Amino acid sequence: MDNILKCHILSFVAHRQILECLIDLKITVSDISKCHLNFSLDIVVPETKSIKMMLEEEVKGIVVGDKVRECLINEESEHYSIFNEEERKEFVFRVFEHLVLGGAMCQYEDKITEYYEQTKQLYKSLVR
Repeated sequence: MDNILKCHILSFVAHRQILECLIDLKITVSDISKCHLNFSLDIVVPETKSIKMMLEEEVKGIVVGDKVRECLINEESEHYSIFNEEERKEFVFRVFEHLVLGGAMCQYEDKITEYYEQTKQLYKSLVR
């Protein structure tokens, strides 16, 4: 199947544990902004595309301080369902997710459009 990408994933989770797995990701969507990212008013301010902030909390070893990161990682969040399971299996979604969640020294963006642009550039360099 041409639209499936086998990915060897190393995920660093809380307390330096490493989760390793082989997963199939779809490459049918190439633009993350078209991947059902019509965020609700609770997550992004439509006029400015600014990401709404929230009190920081730790989820799965990651500090979550905004609504976008919350909807990506916190399964208990009311916004987690913005992305359905099929969208979460798209390679472009995983690129977006990794850019948004970052790592320990990540400097987060204030506007969702910054993540869209970086996702687009990185996706294009990885999938040809």
